[in-house]
Amino acid sequence: MMFMSHMRLLLASILCTIPWLASAMVVDNRYFPLFPKPYLRTQEKPSRFRVDLLFMTAEKGYGDREEDIGWPELFGRYDQSKESQAMVTIGLPSPLLDEWRGYDIKWRMQGKLQAQGVAFYYDQAITENLSVGASWLFMHADAWHDFFLDEAETNLKPLTATDRIELNLERQQMNQILGIEGSTSNQSGFGDLDLYVRWGVIKEYFYKFRRMDIGLKGGVLVPTGVTRDINRPASVPFGGDGFWGLYATVEGEFELKEDLIAGFTFWVSNRFKRVKQERVSIVLSNEPQQIIENSLLYGVLVAPVQINPGVTVMASPYVALENLRAGLGFRLRYTLVAHEADDWIDKRPIATRTAEIPRASLREKLRWSYDYVSLTVFYDFGKVNVDPGMSPTLGLTWDIPALLLKGENISKTHQVALNFEMHF
Repeated sequence: MMFMSHMRLLLASILCTIPWLASAMVVDNRYFPLFPKPYLRTQEKPSRFRVDLLFMTAEKGYGDREEDIGWPELFGRYDQSKESQAMVTIGLPSPLLDEWRGYDIKWRMQGKLQAQGVAFYYDQAITENLSVGASWLFMHADAWHDFFLDEAETNLKPLTATDRIELNLERQQMNQILGIEGSTSNQSGFGDLDLYVRWGVIKEYFYKFRRMDIGLKGGVLVPTGVTRDINRPASVPFGGDGFWGLYATVEGEFELKEDLIAGFTFWVSNRFKRVKQERVSIVLSNEPQQIIENSLLYGVLVAPVQINPGVTVMASPYVALENLRAGLGFRLRYTLVAHEADDWIDKRPIATRTAEIPRASLREKLRWSYDYVSLTVFYDFGKVNVDPGMSPTLGLTWDIPALLLKGENISKTHQVALNFEMHF
């Protein structure tokens, strides 16, 4: 008992003294599957401490028509001729040769996103019904974009080997004029701070359940995480890209019979609007729908934009089989996340606008959704110890992008996590 008291004091001290390095397991991120993880509470052990080692990789993505695309094409294709035309429209010089302007010169964008990190979760029961908690994460990510001339969609023909080299050099020169610093990114840091309060009830042998745990949780997302660098198109945010937010969660877990558990989590969150500098495309045609003519990541215009983020909703049911053999267990989880389109409003003075941003069609790229199937194998040492005490649970989780119901404008990121969890 003395050891357990000291452990609780130590964990509570960690939570109180290092909130500045906390970063959330956020739901509203289209690049990383950082959605919250369920865990087993009991009346005897309502608190937990958990550590995850995370390994993530992505090469592909899903487009706005649920089609497979290269990971860098989430915000549109790259048309060098349109890029040149946009540069001239806003008064910048274009190195693209005159005889090549006016043609379609399209490039396929491929690439890769890789990340490794360590995540911590802490949940502390205050009373029988009230608890507080936080989650935090440190991560490193490498990403890059590769360009391949798509001659099937390029009407500038025939092209010689010298032409291809010249077009690529001119593309790089255009990026330099725009202040774009290469097609690679190397980032390390924390994500958004997540602090929450939970009210819940645990009942044993309630109705036909051996155990029932239901709760309501409300939290705040503090934007302490790494944000996207608009001059490095391959960079990605680790959290909500600099926006404050609030969320609410309804969750329940039910032990249907011995060692058979079913549960669910339903999450709703929203970030607050703010004005920030963004790189955007411009409208090149007079069509009323204001079509996005080129990739937003390589947009020619950097301007203040008021961004009003859309609502994010998550639904995640799961089922678990415990103690299949001397503490060995298995969990199957399905997670569906949908993010309503963000609204971007141009905040430049009207008199300075030499070109309009495609506000209406931006919504096609700024809404996204995904679903994942998560497989977890775990071993609970408390199931085999005579005195379970604070016996740990070890696990291995594989989060797999599924596209069973929905997948739109998201990175197709696989994640493997090694889990260590202690209940007390």
